[in-house]
Amino acid sequence: MNGSFAGGSGFNSLAPTRVFDTRSGSGGVPVAKVGTLDGSGKELKVQIAGTNGVPSGGSAAAVMMNVTVDATTASAYGGYVTAYPCGTAPPNSSNINFVSGRTIANSVVAPLSATGEVCFYVYGQAHVLADITGWLAAGSTVYTSMTPVRFSDTRSGLGPIPGR
Repeated sequence: MNGSFAGGSGFNSLAPTRVFDTRSGSGGVPVAKVGTLDGSGKELKVQIAGTNGVPSGGSAAAVMMNVTVDATTASAYGGYVTAYPCGTAPPNSSNINFVSGRTIANSVVAPLSATGEVCFYVYGQAHVLADITGWLAAGSTVYTSMTPVRFSDTRSGLGPIPGR
């Protein structure tokens, strides 16, 4: 559990529901791993609003999901998955990092696009699964979307990045 929201906060909990699974082709996605080892792969677009208890028509600003990668293949530097609103550039951050042969899951809050879609970009290759666990109402004071920013990177020896 990551926390809780007070009643009337704009968070709407849902029983976990599988939105899609690239292993079985559910949710309108093909049966295939997503991504490429050289990073030239295309994003996977998934319609979220209007499905699985998430309202359509702009009522939902973001969704909470449990995102899992399976049957992963990564370069020597590893792989990653980023979830973001379709129609925008992928942020310079990841939601899941992985190495080859691992199954990894993470809780993700992803803003919805104007058409209610979330895009998933995979650097490396993986099957991707997502389970919706709730949604945040548009105009809610509990959720403000922002572009992810890296504030620390221990690989560079800098630790916290000044000014962030």
